[in-house]
Amino acid sequence: MRISEKNQLSAEQSVACNSSGMGIVVSASAGAGKTKVLVSRLVKRCIEDNPRVPLSRILALTFTEAAASEMKKRVAQELNEIKQLAEKEEIVDQELTQYIDDQIIALASANITTIDAFCLSIIKKYYNIIGLDPATTENILSSGQNENIQHDAFMKALKYAYETSPQEITALTSYFSSRADDYDGLYDAVVKINRHAESSIDPDEWFSHSLKMYPEKFDSTSSNHFTSFDAFDLNIRKYFFASLYGQLALLQRDIEILQELPEAINGRGKVIDNSVAFDTFLNIIQTLQNELMPEDESSAYTFEIYQNYKQQIQIMDDTKLSSYKKENYPEHARTMDHLKKALKNMAEERLNEDDFVSDARDASIINTALINLARLTYHNCVRIKQENTAMYFSDMERYAYEILKHENVAKVIRDNLQEVMIDEFQDTSKLQDTIIEMIASPNCIFRVGDTKQSIYRFRQAKPALMRSKLNESEKIIEETIDSSMQSAKIILSRNYRSDVRIIQFTNILFQKIMNVKESTEKYGEDDIVDWFPKNDSPDALIEFASYTPKNKTAIVSDDEDEDEDIKMIKANWIANKIIDTYNQELKLAKENDTKLPSFHDFAILLRSHGDKAYLKAAFEAKGIPYSIDTREGFYRSELCQTVIALCTAMLDEEADSALFACMVSNLYNYSDEEIAKAKIQLGSIKAVAKEFGIYDDLKMYKELADTYGIPRMLSELANHNTYFNRLNISQQSNFDYLFEMTVSAKYHSVAEFLNALKAVEDEVSNEAVSKGSADDIVTVTTIHHSKGLQYKYVFLWSNATNQFRDSAEAVNVDDDLYLGLNFLCTNPYRAKRKTIHKRAIEYKANLEDAEEFIRILYVAVTRAVRRLYIVDALPKPIPYRGKKFMLGDLLIRNGMSGLILSTMANEPIMKQVDIDPSWNVFLEHKETETVTELPHYGYTSIEEKEVLTPSSTEFGSSLPALDLTETNAGREYGTRIHACFEQLPPRLFNEEDLEFLDLSSTERKHLLAFGNSKIYQQAVEGEIHHEYPFYVQTEKEKIHGIMDFISILEDRIILIDFKTDNAEISKIKSLYTEQINTYRKALQLIYPDKTIDAYAWSVHHDQAINIE
Repeated sequence: MRISEKNQLSAEQSVACNSSGMGIVVSASAGAGKTKVLVSRLVKRCIEDNPRVPLSRILALTFTEAAASEMKKRVAQELNEIKQLAEKEEIVDQELTQYIDDQIIALASANITTIDAFCLSIIKKYYNIIGLDPATTENILSSGQNENIQHDAFMKALKYAYETSPQEITALTSYFSSRADDYDGLYDAVVKINRHAESSIDPDEWFSHSLKMYPEKFDSTSSNHFTSFDAFDLNIRKYFFASLYGQLALLQRDIEILQELPEAINGRGKVIDNSVAFDTFLNIIQTLQNELMPEDESSAYTFEIYQNYKQQIQIMDDTKLSSYKKENYPEHARTMDHLKKALKNMAEERLNEDDFVSDARDASIINTALINLARLTYHNCVRIKQENTAMYFSDMERYAYEILKHENVAKVIRDNLQEVMIDEFQDTSKLQDTIIEMIASPNCIFRVGDTKQSIYRFRQAKPALMRSKLNESEKIIEETIDSSMQSAKIILSRNYRSDVRIIQFTNILFQKIMNVKESTEKYGEDDIVDWFPKNDSPDALIEFASYTPKNKTAIVSDDEDEDEDIKMIKANWIANKIIDTYNQELKLAKENDTKLPSFHDFAILLRSHGDKAYLKAAFEAKGIPYSIDTREGFYRSELCQTVIALCTAMLDEEADSALFACMVSNLYNYSDEEIAKAKIQLGSIKAVAKEFGIYDDLKMYKELADTYGIPRMLSELANHNTYFNRLNISQQSNFDYLFEMTVSAKYHSVAEFLNALKAVEDEVSNEAVSKGSADDIVTVTTIHHSKGLQYKYVFLWSNATNQFRDSAEAVNVDDDLYLGLNFLCTNPYRAKRKTIHKRAIEYKANLEDAEEFIRILYVAVTRAVRRLYIVDALPKPIPYRGKKFMLGDLLIRNGMSGLILSTMANEPIMKQVDIDPSWNVFLEHKETETVTELPHYGYTSIEEKEVLTPSSTEFGSSLPALDLTETNAGREYGTRIHACFEQLPPRLFNEEDLEFLDLSSTERKHLLAFGNSKIYQQAVEGEIHHEYPFYVQTEKEKIHGIMDFISILEDRIILIDFKTDNAEISKIKSLYTEQINTYRKALQLIYPDKTIDAYAWSVHHDQAINIE
């Protein structure tokens, strides 16, 4: 295979790259180089296969747009390297080099994309098949806009329900709230139900099936005589019995812990001995578990078995157990108290068969009304979007599926695709997998993923899909080309990322906690990871740093959260450890004259955004540069909260809290004391705002928004008191993202913009990225955001609790078991009891959540390259379970610290240290130098080459002062003009040829001026390419980007870059000469035998500017 030295593949990677003729699923553990395999396989199929598979017949689906962009970049790099190798041959294969050039050009439009974007491309081409207005494909809703439509659809459905079924809907609303006008809980339930319905293959079928899960109200005159426990749906009974099995597992855990603790002496000096009772209990538990979840299901899950279960629980509860004094034996006492409390709660459940049936019958009224309301809301939502010719991202998959149900369309796409590659397959949903199988022949699908890294359950990701593919496929270990094989699996088990100690720690930990018998998640022989021999550093380390609070008792409640002081101690220790490590590396670098350390090597990983504020405070106190957004996601960032307050105050002059938020924000920077003094003097916040001139600003912003649109308002805001310049790098990035979002969303009013911002709750996916790989700052991010990344030093912000929250929900929803509801008594106290459905669904969800929690820990641990620090405060001891880790240990939910310490505390590979709150280290600064031009390093390997993008050279060595009034306000215009130039025909044109474009008279004039220019008349004689992507490299640098316009003639190439700046010709030339010459340099490398004529085309002046 013609691939560069850098990208040489290992033996197992070669198997994945070169095997074909059958469907292939690749299980790639963390750090195994799956992206490298995907790129190499794609290039191999495109260049090396006989016959070759052009990019136009390859579909590569990635999980994110960033991943798709990265894959395109790597493919471009690989194609260029292969071309350079081919050109060094004694006899140059001109046909090959021309073919590679064609593929590089085709890369810009290649189907390397996300599943949503691919579905959208299907809709754009075949919208008429389902009678969809084509304008729908150009109007993609933002999250806030979609939320507004959902709420509107819900309120319309609720109104209709009140008009047609007032009694049922009144009962439904009272189920969620005692207040007649409180619909929040009901709305959240409907959204949750519809999310599950939409992820199914057929939402209407899902709704219909869910209606049948509860028995109807008993009617002696009808044929409905549902009176038996055994008549409940088999899966409902199965998971209900599984929940009882889980309760027994928790009892077993407590008993085993008590058996392993040292002997305890009572007040009379005698050993406290419960051994006989415990042996009896363990025998009862084992017998009951075998009856509850038998291998043979033919006579399983009956009420008779449940009755026996109750009798045995009563026997255990009636058994007298000797207690322990908390002050003498705190761990014994805590575990015994937990055991007794659990037994008592289990014994107090005295439900008979009629109770189960009658509770479900009463809940059926709620189930029917709720499903009907959710279905009507769903259809209202579809109708409203169609009326507004708009769609949301989730609609793309639904519309594409409806189109592909027409077999003739699916066949056309299927016949055109010779290779379909799916990255991150473990996070694929049922609907997505169905679409893939509709458009691809089974023997050309190449799936890559790792079930251990499936952490998107909230997006309906189904790792079970990948597990089933792996289980039904034959494992191959040699390159295989065999069309008779239906499917094959390939295991990539070597980690090229992490040090050997990190890998060994990972193997030991997850072999213990992922192999619980009753769990679907396994860490089997194929998951045990090998390491790259070179990754063996003497300073590699896994360290568990813990703080034991001095003012806490040894026994605390299981759901107690850490207080602020404890969190600050953790944050300070992390800050000091970063500085200590940094100082040590700096000292070694100076002594050995080696590369200076970088804060970029450090990352802190958290489960949620809430704890970031403590790290921010610690880093600021220590002078550590960082990238942190302390709010929950982009839409809750400091920047967005300021904009929300500003818009609220624009629309409501009496909104005191919004006015106050504006005053204290970075926009105005008034202190609390200044505002308080002014309020005392003037009497109200409103009067203070007028005195400070804020009302005049609000009026100005509102007029700008109403007249010129939201982007213009934001541009003015950016310049107010140099607001944008005073934001930190993270918030500046957020501002840029917000501006781009408003340009694409096209909000029609401040109110619509405000509603969109307030509606979105974006916990994990839309936080704006505020740094590049070269930024010398510490990264603080969530584990979800860290997926796919790696850091030399990783700090895991751990916790010893991880409670399952869904049990408090009024309704639980499952894809296969449907709705779990409470039986609600109509007495004034609104007493409730869980139906068998709710208990079954809760347990299933709890187990799935606990399994995903382990996978999240796996992702966190495998981000570390050299060192892993786990940091926590432990107010209570965590019992060591070692290899005895079982279902009860999984269900106890002792957080990441519990998982690690219960299995690794006695393993020598993990060092344990105590956190000393008094530890204090100070940062030693390295000497810095000013760089006036991009550095060029001597060639050692491709990894170390300088990456140069033409846009980075746009303003030479220093950027001009930011003027967002022009740059941001003009961004939309510039984007529009570039899009218009891109659609020009590759020939001479006149005014009639431009009628298909929606242009203003000024824009039309500019395009015609370009078309009539001498330079364009020369260009049309050649082969024209718009938005020409390229990737080239020399021994010192790599250059990549996109050129606006090139024309390839016989002996020369005309390069044109469009500029919309309102500036003098000389100014435009000075600003962009370096950028355009970078393009020239890249073209010269691609076409060494041609002359490159380069121009900037000034749209403002309608003139070509020759760049020399």
